[in-house]
Amino acid sequence: MSTRCHIKVIKDNRTCYVYHHTDGYPEGVGKELRGYLRKWCGSKEEFTSEDFCTYLENTNPSYEFENIGIHGDEEYLYTVDFDKGDYLCDKIGGGNCFSEGLPVKSREELIFNGGTGKNGHHMDTRGPGQELESLTVGMDLQQARYPLGNQSFEKIISDGKYYVDKTALIYRMTHTYNYVFLSRPRRFGKSLLCSTLASYFRGEKEMFKGLAMERLEKDWKRYPVIYLSLASVKETNKKEIDEIISNRLKSIEKEFGFRRESNGHGERLYNLIVNCYEKYGERVVVILDEYDAPLLNVLHEPERLKEVRQTMRTLFSPLKDCDKYLKFLFITGITKFSQLSIFSELNNLTLISMDDEYSTLCGFTQQELETVFKDGINELAKKKGMTWEQTLDELRHTYDGYHFSSEGPGVYNPYSIVNALAKKKTDNFWFATGTPSFLVHMLKRFNTDISCVDGSEAMASSFDAPTENMHSILPLFYQSGYLTIKGYNERARLYTLGFPNKEVKNGLMENLYLYYVTSDTDHRDTNIWRISEGFLNHDLDQVFQTLQAFLEGIPYQDSHFDENHWTQMLYVVFSLLGIYTESQVRTAKGRIDIVVKTADDIYVMEVKLDHPVKEALEQIDAKSYLIPYSIDGRRLTKIGMTFSTTERNVTEWEVC
Repeated sequence: MSTRCHIKVIKDNRTCYVYHHTDGYPEGVGKELRGYLRKWCGSKEEFTSEDFCTYLENTNPSYEFENIGIHGDEEYLYTVDFDKGDYLCDKIGGGNCFSEGLPVKSREELIFNGGTGKNGHHMDTRGPGQELESLTVGMDLQQARYPLGNQSFEKIISDGKYYVDKTALIYRMTHTYNYVFLSRPRRFGKSLLCSTLASYFRGEKEMFKGLAMERLEKDWKRYPVIYLSLASVKETNKKEIDEIISNRLKSIEKEFGFRRESNGHGERLYNLIVNCYEKYGERVVVILDEYDAPLLNVLHEPERLKEVRQTMRTLFSPLKDCDKYLKFLFITGITKFSQLSIFSELNNLTLISMDDEYSTLCGFTQQELETVFKDGINELAKKKGMTWEQTLDELRHTYDGYHFSSEGPGVYNPYSIVNALAKKKTDNFWFATGTPSFLVHMLKRFNTDISCVDGSEAMASSFDAPTENMHSILPLFYQSGYLTIKGYNERARLYTLGFPNKEVKNGLMENLYLYYVTSDTDHRDTNIWRISEGFLNHDLDQVFQTLQAFLEGIPYQDSHFDENHWTQMLYVVFSLLGIYTESQVRTAKGRIDIVVKTADDIYVMEVKLDHPVKEALEQIDAKSYLIPYSIDGRRLTKIGMTFSTTERNVTEWEVC
């Protein structure tokens, strides 16, 4: 015998209100209704109660649903807040009621009077017929829509969070290739992409309602999906890595109801694939997320790298023998280790990392930013007292500029954009999550001149070289997100690389400050501010007197005595000023050590070590360093400075 549920749904400003009562009211019906409501109307702007009833009847035929009006004291009101993820359950006329999700901060925020129900949940003591408009929740509903720290496609969609639709590209990719490798920087949406792929191949059609995939896919087949993520593997000890991988495989075996048939990682993965194929009668989808996480932590240690690489090769080796069992294989990571060393000659793997067609698969395009996040941009503009155009300009300079192919459009850092709009401020969010330690180690290994990185050039063949065999740090800098493609000479097959945006440059300089300048950061910000003010006010004595006092406090062991290091140190310090700084600027006759630009001034600097300052000024004149800036319109100033190896400081400067 079916249970009759009477439904009335009202949607007001991203909150759904469900009135219902049942004949016989079986336990759990209310919770079921809330679950159905969340899935159904989380992404809808408009709907009717009839729509919801039809959906319920098609979804759960064990209940009969009828669209009704309010039934007075017998009516139950469920409010489902899709922006915050709260369920509030209030019984009209009083009484206790179960609720789940995040708690409301106070009763007053609901504009109610009354006490608290059992377990600390809220209880409504209104009389029947009180206006629905009085039900308001004291929380930032706009902020709650941002998927902060959430990389699950199913949860983002079910909770009504913002989702930038990449499913058209996913459809194209999955219908073009069978084995795909994609590298992207950390926190760039790789895990969300993997989760979306998993939902798609599991045939979860309802999750794609309103997305491009719903229109494109006609045959929603369900495939067994083996999803293995190594993203959180930070250990460098082989034994610990083996244990973590073993536990991950155990979890997948449990998910499919299989028993462990062997101890070797590779054999277990092979058995998983074959058993899934035999159990479900469909070819298997394998998704490997952040496959290189264990390798990156030992990248600078050749012996450990060799050991961990062998572990990874053992794990992935069966993939080459599973072709007849595999529907689709997707591998992501930051870097590209050789197929021979990791995937045991999986030579049918298609690399799409630098393809124009898939350059926007991760990250937000300008159009996506302005359409999906329109409300958030308006809120940020209001908070900052800026116009729409000014706010877009700030977001563009701070978070845009990533190019993952020679012809593809630029994209924004998704992690930084979501945080900036949710928190209504611009900051170095991506760098706040930490600079990978392997990068600093590799800078030391390659003896990298950080002042030459911005504007550097690299042959296309450099990007094809496996990470473990690279002869330059530039491809690793690019793959890690610290450099991006600024230009490409097709005839010479030569890429020009540079910092993508202000967040990357400033964040990188703050992290490299400890390496190029000093580990003592107590007075850094004060000194940086005084130096910046000196440049802005054209007070060069303040600049160099502050710099002198600052360098005097650097411990002896932190000091270096070659001219190149002093130039790099100045570049790092000046890059933290918040004003435009370049180093090793190429001209027709040489390279300028440092150029600093403000709104009114351009400062051209030459550095000498244990040589008179006049030689620095003479070089500026002899090599015509000012000529490229002569038609700019800003005041030109040339600066010569001398560093002393005995004083370990700048001892002389001259401005003219």
